[in-house]
Amino acid sequence: MCKIVFLIVLVLWSLSFSIGIPIPQEAQTTVPPSSSIDLFDFFRNYGYLSTPPPDSETLYTEESISNALLKVQEFGAIEQTGKFDEATRKLLTTPRCGNPDLINGESVGVKKRRKRYIIGSEGWKTRRITYKLDNWSNKFPNKSYVEEKLKKAFDTWSDYSGLVFVQVGELSPANIKISFGRYNHGDIYPFDGPGYTLAHAYYPYSFGSLGGDIHFDEDENWGTEKKHLDLLTVAVHEMGHALGLSHSIDRDSVMFAYYKGDSAALGYDDILAMYNLYIQNGPPQTDDEDSFGQETHVKKGKVATSPRVAVTSTSATMTTTTEDSYNYDGSENPRNEICNGEFQSISVIRREIFIFKGQNVWRYRKPGELVNGFPVPLSRMFPGVPPQIKHIDAAYEKLDGSIIFFSDNRFYKYDGRSWTDEPKNNLASIGLPKDTPNIDSIFIWSKNKETYVFKGDHFWRMNSNGTAELDYPKRISDYWNGLPSSIDSIITLDNGETFAFKDGYFYLFNNESLNIESGYPRELGASYWLPHCTLSK
Repeated sequence: MCKIVFLIVLVLWSLSFSIGIPIPQEAQTTVPPSSSIDLFDFFRNYGYLSTPPPDSETLYTEESISNALLKVQEFGAIEQTGKFDEATRKLLTTPRCGNPDLINGESVGVKKRRKRYIIGSEGWKTRRITYKLDNWSNKFPNKSYVEEKLKKAFDTWSDYSGLVFVQVGELSPANIKISFGRYNHGDIYPFDGPGYTLAHAYYPYSFGSLGGDIHFDEDENWGTEKKHLDLLTVAVHEMGHALGLSHSIDRDSVMFAYYKGDSAALGYDDILAMYNLYIQNGPPQTDDEDSFGQETHVKKGKVATSPRVAVTSTSATMTTTTEDSYNYDGSENPRNEICNGEFQSISVIRREIFIFKGQNVWRYRKPGELVNGFPVPLSRMFPGVPPQIKHIDAAYEKLDGSIIFFSDNRFYKYDGRSWTDEPKNNLASIGLPKDTPNIDSIFIWSKNKETYVFKGDHFWRMNSNGTAELDYPKRISDYWNGLPSSIDSIITLDNGETFAFKDGYFYLFNNESLNIESGYPRELGASYWLPHCTLSK
């Protein structure tokens, strides 16, 4: 009797959840059927319950329904209450990817795993991937605006995958074809109008010539203002699918199934996935630039439709990788080890902030926004780090995208895939005195795009060849008014602001007046830079 009551309540709740999708008035190639979304459809569409054969119905047990609901809550990163609470109702009405999270209700081993990513298909067999924009929405100012956002999205993945993305002309063949469409738009997975499915994408080599393609729903609220959907965020997610990734239950991952707003920076799991899929195996033995159109690579599968959407192949291999938490000698709050200012350096890399202490690294999206799961060992963030590197004195990203790390009197180049360690790479080779044991900091100043090296009470400006200019060093106090000697670090943020750090304090440097701003220095551990330090007190 209890089970009957449970099912009656479930059906009534499901009916109250149904949402009608109106048919737009504009002309279409094929008029889409009116549709609705109910709870059982949601469970089946996203893999939480098995799909019955055509023209049949399946009777599910109370236990299977309860387990499905718990898994929905897990993939939505909300409390697993097993109840139809308000958080669950809100989750089920949130735009999301149409890619199944499970296959016929079968778990992929993610329970209680704090870190995981899923590879949904094979990756590209080429490391040079071409793409083209077939059309664009007139909700954006022009084609160039859309192309700029797409390039930034591809660059986001390129930074950590070693892949090179090249835009080609509209008449040229391309691995990834990008377009905007409405309802029935040329494949067998029509869009649903405004408000739910934002886009969908296909895994590499799936569905014949559609493999890798990305489709955006023209009817969504695209635009350039804060009130509009963020094209960059959706594009980064869809490109993850086009590169072979499935969904993640980690809310910090760009592959999280539900749209979260402006959030385009890769999470730690996304970076690990790129390393696993493209970096660790090196380039393919056969780097066939035209292989994307060959039938030998075709896989049959099921497309995903969503706001951040992907195409899933039900026959694809679902590989779950788990990273265990790093053991920091039993410290209860390893993230707070830097609160007193005891760290080697702060750097801006890939538009994010990194703090280095010993062989550990803290990663921030922006000042004060520590990425979940950090700190982590340096070797986990930058795989292949040379064993002789015991700490990072300074680091910076060059204009060509490579990262230079300084440790003691040597420096090392990291290109996102491998490290370069040459005997000649010492401080003397870039024009510093031979007896210089290390440097304090290095950065590219936003005021003039020049590179500066700091050590003690002196600084050097580097020329285009990466060596110190002839009339340097010069005294810090003569040019950087108010800046202390022997600084820990100096950086420039994306907004152009310049900050220096020393002994647990930070300074805001005015790039125009060349003075420290009034009210500085300020205590680092009690500021917006490290809010986790304040919260722990």
